[in-house]
Amino acid sequence: MAAIEVVSLRKRFGDVEVLKGLDLSVNPGEAVAVRGANGSGKSTLLRTLSGLVRADSGKVQVLGRSPWPAGGRGAGYMPQRVEFPPHFTAGEILGFFAKARGIALSEVEPAARAFAITYMERPVGSLSGGMTQRLALAVAFMGAPKVLLVDEPTTALDDVGVDCFGSALEAALLRGAAAVFTTHRLALTAHWATRVYRLEDGALRGDESLESVGQSGAGRGVSHV
Repeated sequence: MAAIEVVSLRKRFGDVEVLKGLDLSVNPGEAVAVRGANGSGKSTLLRTLSGLVRADSGKVQVLGRSPWPAGGRGAGYMPQRVEFPPHFTAGEILGFFAKARGIALSEVEPAARAFAITYMERPVGSLSGGMTQRLALAVAFMGAPKVLLVDEPTTALDDVGVDCFGSALEAALLRGAAAVFTTHRLALTAHWATRVYRLEDGALRGDESLESVGQSGAGRGVSHV
């Protein structure tokens, strides 16, 4: 059974229809990358899969159930814009989300190590943008979720952070997780993804711009269909 199943998904905001009959199926162990112009609907797709946005029509299932209205359904989600209470420490943030998602507190420290978070006792408001993004990724990956939904995971990351994300994603796929992520980094997209799409005019299309990258051998068996 597919971990993520989307059929004829439509979503409108006011007079603008963002997603127009979108189809997507992701199996355990697959990482699907979604590229596209700003405003093309990439974040809306992830928010719908995470249960934060309700589809207007179509079928959306994550781990065999609709993500709406409970949210999550066993998924780890990182939005494009992350805002944590600035007076909380990084350790408190991880502990809060562990409790909220029913994850053992013993998972907090491994999640912090996986993303090289070295300021666990420092208020989040004093962290750099890159370290805050590492914290958001640690929240998403904590507890070994079966589905990962990650919006622009490397925007503010340095090389260490990018390596941390790549290693965590690879480990997740090896244990059978399914992932959907958005990114504008062309080479890294081909390296991490098993399939790559471009979101254009409300639908997913094969991303021909990645053919040369995939043929170079840099990718991990990437398909552009």
